[in-house]
Amino acid sequence: MNHKDDPELREVDGTAGDWLAQRLHTSDTAIGRVVPSDYFAYARVFPPVVDGRGRRHRWSAYAAEAGFDVSAGTPWDAIARRGDPEFGEPPMGSLDFLTASALAGAVSLHTSTADSCFFAFWVGYAGIPVPTMTTAVFPPSRRMSIFRGSVFSASNSIGMPPGNRRAVRWWPEDHAWCVGADIYSRSVLVGGSAKCIDTILSNAEVEAYRVNDELRSELHAL
Repeated sequence: MNHKDDPELREVDGTAGDWLAQRLHTSDTAIGRVVPSDYFAYARVFPPVVDGRGRRHRWSAYAAEAGFDVSAGTPWDAIARRGDPEFGEPPMGSLDFLTASALAGAVSLHTSTADSCFFAFWVGYAGIPVPTMTTAVFPPSRRMSIFRGSVFSASNSIGMPPGNRRAVRWWPEDHAWCVGADIYSRSVLVGGSAKCIDTILSNAEVEAYRVNDELRSELHAL
């Protein structure tokens, strides 16, 4: 699904994002800036690094070849092998289709409103349809169109190729969890219950790391 007429994503009024805008702030810590800081637990999810043959590699495997370890606090720039023609870079601002699908499956088990979720798309991307309804504004002054669909719409994108873009932030109507990134992020954060985060961490299709209490106030770059 990669066009603006995708029936599984329906544009709604930007006021659907008011609750989230009110719980975010402009601090330099990612928890609080991209997802609310009052969830019980958090995980950081890494989309894969893809090589020239289309093969997907976890950050941990990619970094290990260069002698580095990966943790919840690892920024992409710390492990990126500049000038390496074999590898591209993880997607910026959102997840790839497979990771988004797997993550949606995990978090779907921890909301009572899996059929009613909201998805925020930054309006500044090339190829994104011009908003027809009011938009929401999230730190740092990112104007977003809000769409509604089931949790599994997280893998859908809007805009025509090569401007395919998935949601920068998404959450269920009951606010049981929130997935968030910024438009320049190479990974995403998820805030939710302890059981929700445990489910994400146990999913073999997702590379994810728990954000411990100490890192919550020290995690800046994603």
